[in-house]
Amino acid sequence: MTIKKLLIMFLSLTLIFAISCSNNLGPEASQSGNNADLIPDGGDGSIAAFINKYAGVYYRGEEGRVRYKLKDGKVYTINGLNEVAEIPVEKVSESEKKLQIRYADEGKVEVLKFIDKGYTAYTSYILEKVSDEVADGMYGVGGYVKEFAKYKGTYKSIEQNIENYFAIDGDGYIYFHDSKVTLEDEKVGITENELTIIETVNGTLRKIIFKFDQGVYREYNVDGNHIDRTGVFYSVTKDFIETLGDTIYTTADGNNSIVFNGAKDKAQGSVWATGSYFTMSGGSVADNDNIGNVTVLKGNTLNIMKYRANLTFNNDYSILTYVKNGQTIEFKKQ
Repeated sequence: MTIKKLLIMFLSLTLIFAISCSNNLGPEASQSGNNADLIPDGGDGSIAAFINKYAGVYYRGEEGRVRYKLKDGKVYTINGLNEVAEIPVEKVSESEKKLQIRYADEGKVEVLKFIDKGYTAYTSYILEKVSDEVADGMYGVGGYVKEFAKYKGTYKSIEQNIENYFAIDGDGYIYFHDSKVTLEDEKVGITENELTIIETVNGTLRKIIFKFDQGVYREYNVDGNHIDRTGVFYSVTKDFIETLGDTIYTTADGNNSIVFNGAKDKAQGSVWATGSYFTMSGGSVADNDNIGNVTVLKGNTLNIMKYRANLTFNNDYSILTYVKNGQTIEFKKQ
């Protein structure tokens, strides 16, 4: 190797190192931190015991959707609108209050970090190595990090369905799948065994953190707040609609009804609404509106988030009362 080439490589490496240690990458260059990291090895603690400790229905805000139900040592989600499906849990970390779910077919791993009012969800996207070499047709981004040459090869993004998504060659040079993506001011960085790229997509900055030792990457918008694309906060209730049993509540005229737990479809955790008392932006509710994934039970209060409606059960749950515009409406258990 000539002295000139050695000098060029030294200067390039010095530049990359200087960039990685600077503040140009933003204060969240390693924002994923411990919260978003995948749980190492086999985790710690019993999965069933962990789930029971944090049992409840988790949903997003007053106008959101039910995401997960944790009960009886298992995790469930509402598949579609009404079918409650069990989700396999990969591992938990009692010490870090984290639970990990792998959606292999979707190319995602979701880590739930439990906090006082619910949890924060961190989604990482699976990197699948498809070749030990850089695939043809990929575009160099104009930078390299020698330390990451050990991860050389081409990687697929299952979530984005891109076969040749990202690559590194034997010298640590970095390649991307899209020629329209340009490296913003040659910002490539290394932080705690992570590779950070700040790129420009159609004039918008985006940060991608590659964690090759975990086989994943994560995405952040860079808009001044460095918002994680997938970080979401959820609220929680400890009450389950399933405990209401297979029940139907109707008004005296029989024109309005709320059906729980499969009286129509035999699915636990399902909810159906019929009638004119509930309204959406498009008008009155159509017959048999499926609302299981936007309805939560909190003690004696039924919160139908889709309609912004709160209904109240009496003590023996035989009557469900709804007050709308000063009018009291009673749904009686059939």
